[in-house]
Amino acid sequence: MKKMLWMFVLLFMLFGCIEKPQNEFVVSFMNTHHQVIEQKTYPRGALFGVIEETDTLKGHTFVGWQTVSGRRINENDVIIEDLVLYAAFEKNTYQVIFDVDGGTEIEPVSLKFEETYHLYFKEAEKEGFNFCGWYLDETLTVPINSLIMLEEEDVTVYAKWCLAPHTLTYHTADGLAYEFSFIPGNPHQPWQFNYSNFIFLGWFEEDSEIPFDFSVMPDRDVDVYERREERAFHITFVSNHSIDFDPIDFKLSDMYLDLHLEMIHEHQQLMAWYLDEALTKPFEHFTGGVFELTLYAQWSPYGLKVHKMYEEDAYMAFALDLNLEGELIIPETFRGMPIREVSGFNDSRLSRIVIPKTIRKIGTSGFGFMPNLVEVIFAEDSELEEIERFAFYRTPLQYIKLPNSLEKIGSKAFGETPMKSLWVPKSVQSIKDPFTSYFGSLYFEADELPLFYENQMNSLTFFGYEEIMKDEDMIYVRDGESLWLLGHLNQALESLHVEKSAFGYPIVGIGANAFIRSDLRSVTFDVLSEVKQINKSAFSESYQLQSIAFPESLELIGERAFYMTKLSAIHIPANVVLMEKLAFAYIWQQEMTLSFAAESKLKTISDQVFLGTKNILGTVMIPRSVETIGASAFESTNISTIIFEEGSLLKEIGARAFRSATVLSEVILPFGLEKIGTEAFYFCNKLTYVYIPSSIQVIETKAFGVSPNQIIEIDLAGPMPGFQANFYDWYTTVVYLKD
Repeated sequence: MKKMLWMFVLLFMLFGCIEKPQNEFVVSFMNTHHQVIEQKTYPRGALFGVIEETDTLKGHTFVGWQTVSGRRINENDVIIEDLVLYAAFEKNTYQVIFDVDGGTEIEPVSLKFEETYHLYFKEAEKEGFNFCGWYLDETLTVPINSLIMLEEEDVTVYAKWCLAPHTLTYHTADGLAYEFSFIPGNPHQPWQFNYSNFIFLGWFEEDSEIPFDFSVMPDRDVDVYERREERAFHITFVSNHSIDFDPIDFKLSDMYLDLHLEMIHEHQQLMAWYLDEALTKPFEHFTGGVFELTLYAQWSPYGLKVHKMYEEDAYMAFALDLNLEGELIIPETFRGMPIREVSGFNDSRLSRIVIPKTIRKIGTSGFGFMPNLVEVIFAEDSELEEIERFAFYRTPLQYIKLPNSLEKIGSKAFGETPMKSLWVPKSVQSIKDPFTSYFGSLYFEADELPLFYENQMNSLTFFGYEEIMKDEDMIYVRDGESLWLLGHLNQALESLHVEKSAFGYPIVGIGANAFIRSDLRSVTFDVLSEVKQINKSAFSESYQLQSIAFPESLELIGERAFYMTKLSAIHIPANVVLMEKLAFAYIWQQEMTLSFAAESKLKTISDQVFLGTKNILGTVMIPRSVETIGASAFESTNISTIIFEEGSLLKEIGARAFRSATVLSEVILPFGLEKIGTEAFYFCNKLTYVYIPSSIQVIETKAFGVSPNQIIEIDLAGPMPGFQANFYDWYTTVVYLKD
């Protein structure tokens, strides 16, 4: 654009200086360099005619003159103004000639001057050769891929030919195949394998015994096959046990390597092999270059098989041999890591288990159904956190001291065991019905129930007991500075003597269910005994128990304490203030006596205390201190005579208190008595005489009845408002003495 501007400026200056007639016009001819090569003057209306002026341009042909707008000028054009004309050209055409040197012919290609041509579109073919490119010289030294036609002549390009390659296929001993190209006559560097477990023998053509020569490659395709020889590992075993293993030679191609893993010998399981005697480098696989091996055995702990715990650097232990008997001591560690969990001992025949500090969980049914298990010992610094459900289910276990680290006891953990009591440390936050019957008692170290306590079987619960203790076969629980006797490990024990103290602490009570269903025949106490309580069901259903000499210190006899025993004599000491219901019910002795010590402090003879104990013979003196005789207290007994001690404080005789006392013949009730309950003396069919004092206020329905010829004398002028109209039946004659 700048050139055009300068050209007009130049023309203006040039023509501006020329004076020409008004009827003449100037025609300027410009070359390719925009230079004026000729100026001619023409009269107005003249024709151009033949224009002799020409111009030249490399690679082009001059074809005439044209205006700046590109309009071509011819001989018949009329001149009517000044003009500037420019030379017009057309590009020349040349040939690209392909010299294929014996290959397939390629037709020449026509190109205009300065036109570009990409030669890679033209590939020739020649049998036995590969086309390797185009060159500008016959000596094939100047390669060319694209051509620009800049010369004013035809151009010849020359084809280069390469010998066609062949395929070399490697067939490995592992069944893999790999292909490579090679040029015949040239050398080829073959693959070389460096095996750890094989000797590489070389590459062979099929069925050939001579290694293939790669120094001059033949003019053909080649398949070569790997040959190798497997090495054998010589293994010597050190068993670290009372067993020997024969050395073996093993190849990796062998189907099976017998390392004797998981074999059991003398109650230990072969767990692993190590490369060193210290058992720090486990044998995991064969290492190349080492073909002489000595392996050292590692065995499981005695009686155990162990498994690595998931996502934890610890082990869990299981029973190895369910027939193993006697004691098993579980170790703290295995392979340098702690054993954290035990399980899978159910049905095994072990009798004693020692559990180390590292154990944190006893799994579900972990020690359940073990017919001989009688003792479980925890380390003093135990880390046990959880005993899962059914952990000791249906075992003969009677005693266990739980560690102070324990947090959770699962459902029925001690179900259907002869264990009569369980001491629960205050660390326990969750406990779910550890027994399967109401015979088990729970002694909590804490002063209240854990937040997540579940008691489906209504187990008795006691609080504030500091620890459980065992002295030979006696089991105690400590309550501050005193002890409670919880039982004896010898279930066949026939004679029990309760000492004054143990471990330096006085024994103050017999625990609930302590000797329930025992084989005891007799029970005695130290002459200086401090036992104050015999708790609920302590000797209940001990069917052979015939004698017990209660200590003078005794104050309370619990519910069902001697239920369904065989006592022949019951003497209640003076300090007893309460006998709870059913305490001496259904005693099966043919003949027995019942007596109370002088100066008795007994306030209440509770409901059903002697219910069904038929054979209480002779006279029974009710102590003056007794204020209430409870419902059914002497029902269905064979008491012949009841005497109330002089000065009796008796206020009430409960419902059915003496019902069906079929031997009772005479009753003189003490002054001060205010109430006789429903059926209190009903069905006492030999009771012919009853004296009722004037203090009486209430006699309830059927208090007397079914006693032929019965006479009741009441020291009143007539019935009181509290007398039920049917307190006696038509067999009875009632006499009001002050009538």
